[in-house]
Amino acid sequence: MCWWWRLSDRGRSRSYDFQLRCIHFLFLPAWLVLFFLFSARARSWTNWVVLAASIAFYASWQFNFLPVVIISIAINYGFVVWLKLATNTKPVVVAGVVFNLALLGWYKYWCFFGSSFGISSCDPLSASQHLPLAISFFTFQQIAYLVDIHRHTEAGRNIPHPIDYAAFVSFFPHLIAGPITRSNELLKPIEEKAYRISAYSLEVGLLVFVIGLLKKVLIADPLSKIADPIFNATSNGVLDSLSALLGVVAFTLQIYFDFSGYSEMAVGLGLMIGIQLPWNFATPYGSASIVEFWRRWHITLSTILRDYLYIALGGNRRGEFRKHINLMATMILGGLWHGANWTFVVWGALHGAFLIGAHVCRESSVRKLPAWLAVIFTNVVVAFAWIFFRAENFAAASNMIMSFGHRWDTAAAAGYLADFDKHLMLRSTTDLNCVVSGITFLIIAYSMAIAVRTQTILAWYQNIMSQKYIASITLAIVAAWATSYALFLQAGMPIKFIYFDF
Repeated sequence: MCWWWRLSDRGRSRSYDFQLRCIHFLFLPAWLVLFFLFSARARSWTNWVVLAASIAFYASWQFNFLPVVIISIAINYGFVVWLKLATNTKPVVVAGVVFNLALLGWYKYWCFFGSSFGISSCDPLSASQHLPLAISFFTFQQIAYLVDIHRHTEAGRNIPHPIDYAAFVSFFPHLIAGPITRSNELLKPIEEKAYRISAYSLEVGLLVFVIGLLKKVLIADPLSKIADPIFNATSNGVLDSLSALLGVVAFTLQIYFDFSGYSEMAVGLGLMIGIQLPWNFATPYGSASIVEFWRRWHITLSTILRDYLYIALGGNRRGEFRKHINLMATMILGGLWHGANWTFVVWGALHGAFLIGAHVCRESSVRKLPAWLAVIFTNVVVAFAWIFFRAENFAAASNMIMSFGHRWDTAAAAGYLADFDKHLMLRSTTDLNCVVSGITFLIIAYSMAIAVRTQTILAWYQNIMSQKYIASITLAIVAAWATSYALFLQAGMPIKFIYFDF
């Protein structure tokens, strides 16, 4: 039973790998028992428990980079104290931001820029696979807090206790891949020890956690069985148009269900102990414009980019032309944040161009599309940009785009869907059956991505639990069956969250 909590395969030996899976499987129940005991009998020590658990969790993934996290937290805490005591905070916040960006740049971007400009001969792809886990997330979170202090918008005016601050940065449910939290969202509850653990908090938290888990295991992972073989094949040449269409749609859905699934697992873990982490997604593929999409996709990052980069550059305060320049710069840097590769820069630039185009159309007399057509158009341009996000390089992205002009080949597409068919144990008898199964799965997944929001499910569940006992029992049985089936499908297979790379 120890396999199900396994989230990544880093090439360890089998015996050590099995031990690590067992540790991760036991981590959550052990943490909840320990937290309950301390919160009930030694509440003043709960933040020490949170910090110790977070450090242990990170160390179990990347022990060799644990000093990087600790040093980053320690030095940033020094900047926090300095800012709280300083009368002129501008040079202090500049120094803090420079330090954080330098740390991020050294580990994430030095090889990329060095190899691009002939300064270094290292391999960016190899270097990107040996980064301190979550460095982009905990770096942005600490930069945001320093800037909040400078702007006097932080949660509290007093110097936080070092243990409270360290627990805020390293809080394990969201440490690895977000959501990125602000001081009023997490530091304040931690300082106030606003934890509550009860049967109700565990029930609600477990529901959200299970929804996230099912998104990942039942939807995102089967989608990866379609997207991965197809995108990998673009490294060798142009594909047929059907395979290209299936691959792009599959990845468009995979990245949503993968990352929203992780984010909701983090929210669920927080709710179990009474901490409300921010929701990170709000059915973004139901958006009728690219502007709306970015208000509903990776909400915490979008807010960070808007509040600390776009507005800092001048926002829309200096005329239309400057606003468009600021938008483009923000999206390019947002793309680069995702990874040290020029394909991410192009992905960000495309979204910058889409946003500028949307603002120009909104401010002109261009006739608006019907709502349903606007949703389709938004999804098409978003899916097109995902090609550059997913492709290994420009050659692969170019091959994928050119594939749409080639013939439709059902047999070739069925070959790429073989792993998907095997993963879900469909055992299609013909190529056509295999392709139809894949298309049906994509349609169902897209419908869910557009229409189903976890917050709505949670509200519906709470209403059922308070009124209908039989319905609640039925729902619990269905949830238990779905979880068991998902874990059965995933048995023995390594699971890797997409955003672990960023």
